[in-house]
Amino acid sequence: GGQPVKKRSCAFWTSATTMQETVLAVVCVTGYVRTFPTPAVLDGIFNLSADLRAPIIVNLANGNQTDTAKGQRFTVEDSLLSDAFRRLNEAWLHSWTVSSVGSWRDRKYDCHNVANRHFVYSWLVDVRPDVIYAPIPPGWLKNLNETIEYHSDNSDDFIQFVPAISATNGVRYFKCACTVVRTPEAMDVIAAVGLVNAHRIGSSWSNVTHFGQKVLAGQRTSRRGHASAYYYLPTMGKGICASDAKRFLRDRDLLTAYQLLDRRPWSAG
Repeated sequence: GGQPVKKRSCAFWTSATTMQETVLAVVCVTGYVRTFPTPAVLDGIFNLSADLRAPIIVNLANGNQTDTAKGQRFTVEDSLLSDAFRRLNEAWLHSWTVSSVGSWRDRKYDCHNVANRHFVYSWLVDVRPDVIYAPIPPGWLKNLNETIEYHSDNSDDFIQFVPAISATNGVRYFKCACTVVRTPEAMDVIAAVGLVNAHRIGSSWSNVTHFGQKVLAGQRTSRRGHASAYYYLPTMGKGICASDAKRFLRDRDLLTAYQLLDRRPWSAG
């Protein structure tokens, strides 16, 4: 029983290539497809690659078998993915893999293994396929301490800079002008039940309607008298819809992008 596993992959190196290429960084894009084909998302990943002169390795899940109600309900069409990969190949797309099963951790592990086989690097840059990223200031990465991991402040899995050597001195955070681009169905769920409750729904989309009705009923009898005060907790993770993506990055956001912080921010989760 069960659905057959679909897996497609493409590598842009030749079988005769045996030498590892030395680079400053490798960009690993892992997670669910979700809004990956959105032009603003692709532009952000493209710019990361161009700013760091870094190859891009992509490993994605396409389908709703294990995704959550904050993510992807339907399989994204192959034609949209092909267009997306063509866009990234204009930068430096080393290889990509898309399959219907597999955990996020497994995908990140596989991506790192590909990087280790083909490159000598100082940094792995772990990013998501559904987030808009601001350009990196010139020389920023070269000035970081190579014994520390660096995570974005607004949900620390949005972008992480992981040194090639073991990070012996912990994690430091930085300001990141970046935001998640939600699928339309995820935006509907978050609008109905709030971000925190959307997270609690889990991976079964069949639970969304029942859970939403239950929470909305609770809102009407909330002792606080203002439903949004209880169910919509302050967060930078609510995200935006694809139609708003072009308006996201403003000059005032870019002024503080990648500024290092002295302590872990509340928004990092």
